[in-house]
Amino acid sequence: MDLALGDIRFAIENPHRFRLMYEGALWSIATDPSHQGPEREREGLAAMERYRDANYALFEGVMQGRGEREVRLVAALLTGLSFEFVNERLYEGRHEEQLAHARELLGVVLG
Repeated sequence: MDLALGDIRFAIENPHRFRLMYEGALWSIATDPSHQGPEREREGLAAMERYRDANYALFEGVMQGRGEREVRLVAALLTGLSFEFVNERLYEGRHEEQLAHARELLGVVLG
């Protein structure tokens, strides 16, 4: 649960970076091999992709023995929850209050 809460904490404390890394439009550009933007842009998109891959690898390590579908489900759940907090649709308030609410939700979902 600490890893999951850490992901949500990152999103709450760094909403602009989180959006850059997980917004669909940017992600489709980052994974499009035919995209020919400036070198600095390509490097930034590649860094975002490496971060996402590393984050997913962490979940795989923590969830050893679980199937790939289950790991992807948890990762998708966390990304969705993070967007809800970042966009203040799930809970408005100070970061500490949002994190307390996130911990409560994760306790329900992850057990």
